[in-house]
Amino acid sequence: MSLQIPYLESFNDVTMEQYEYKSMSTFLLQAIALLAILLFVFIRINMVFSLLFKKEWLVLGVTTCLLLFERLFRDRTSDTVLGIDVGYLPQIYFDFGKVAAGEMNYLFLTDSISFTTGMVALLGLVVVVEALLLVISKLISKQRFYS
Repeated sequence: MSLQIPYLESFNDVTMEQYEYKSMSTFLLQAIALLAILLFVFIRINMVFSLLFKKEWLVLGVTTCLLLFERLFRDRTSDTVLGIDVGYLPQIYFDFGKVAAGEMNYLFLTDSISFTTGMVALLGLVVVVEALLLVISKLISKQRFYS
């Protein structure tokens, strides 16, 4: 017997028939995949901020603010931020357990937050952060850290 996790498939008519079940292994694989990408992104973002700022505490503060930025616009009535659907913003996927369980769709009352949309948004963020890191590492020389 396998453990099943209920998740809401659609918000058209919320009844018991709208709930689907996902196996625990699928849930864990989706959560681990999102976690791995997020860890990679935060390590690279820390590298970018370490190149820009010399102080470790400043890097810690900026990345903490970046991590908690999602809490600023999280509202049950808003499904867009500055005209962009929340499903395409990578900050939504920082709470990867709620995304994999489908709870984030319920919190925002939208169908646009899914595992595949999250993978696209986070992989797009990886490309942007890697390009930013490449540009900044070419601009900042080693002499800056020795002075």
